[in-house]
Amino acid sequence: MSHQSYLFLANAVLALHASVVLFIVAGLMLVLLGGRRKWQWVRNGTFRVLHLAAIGYVVMQSWLGIVCPLTDLEQWLRQRAGAPLHEGDFISFWLGKLLFYHAQPWVFIAVYSAFALAVVYSWVIVRPGRLKRRIGIDVAGSAGVGPVFVREVERGKETVQLGRVMQILAELGVELQAAVPDEVKETLSALKAKGVKPFTPRKKTAPAPKAVAGQEKQ
Repeated sequence: MSHQSYLFLANAVLALHASVVLFIVAGLMLVLLGGRRKWQWVRNGTFRVLHLAAIGYVVMQSWLGIVCPLTDLEQWLRQRAGAPLHEGDFISFWLGKLLFYHAQPWVFIAVYSAFALAVVYSWVIVRPGRLKRRIGIDVAGSAGVGPVFVREVERGKETVQLGRVMQILAELGVELQAAVPDEVKETLSALKAKGVKPFTPRKKTAPAPKAVAGQEKQ
């Protein structure tokens, strides 16, 4: 290939490197902002796993003292192009300014590690959804329902209890909203004005113990 081709590829690698950094930094900000604004897309399981894996890989490199493969590839391409590193055209200069700056190694390790902890914490305050559409059995324990009930919900059983379905939806981060017609609101208001209380289901009482055979009543 010509020198210009190698230089073009070097710039492309640098742009990819900048995109990865932007994905990591902006990803955390969007997750935290989306959690407050109820953006469901920030709970996408695939997006969150890739984001965590990206910062995890960066932290591993910093602790082990490994140079990023993208940096090595870019340097090799620039050497093949006969161009000095991070000098020359507009793209390589400004992207290089954003990605490379001088500091002690421990500063990078501390910053990367702190950022990784923030990403892990984001999984606690903005819980991601599942990677698959199908509800997994492992959600049963955290939602307080049984695995058999989860399977019934997956299969579309018509007689499942609504309250327990709502528990599963809440565990998965799904919110439901209902629109109440105006005429129903008026009826509810009239009943409330008359002092009619909402229906409260009766608590089931345990059956009385059976008398032991041969035992006489006192």
